[in-house]
Amino acid sequence: MIFSTHFVAGHEDSVSCLAFSADGQLLASGGVGATVRIWDSSGHHRHKLEDASSSSEVEFEWIRWHPRRPFALAGSTDFIASMKDAEKGVLFNTVMVDL
Repeated sequence: MIFSTHFVAGHEDSVSCLAFSADGQLLASGGVGATVRIWDSSGHHRHKLEDASSSSEVEFEWIRWHPRRPFALAGSTDFIASMKDAEKGVLFNTVMVDL
């Protein structure tokens, strides 16, 4: 098995979560700043997906990928979950969890 290492730069603050897509071709990174970034397997930046409904102090805490599609679901500290199309770089839907 061959592994490769890539340095990815782009977040302006701390990164708190990372997740690879099911096929291993995409990496999503999220953190402080209400931003999720999508990278390809070569370490090239593909998309910056911002949640306009969140403030810049909001932090993404988790990211999960759809098992067969390039869709990422990310949850933030302001109780908002956002679904993003990682290939097209668009936000599908945002849902606020009411506790």
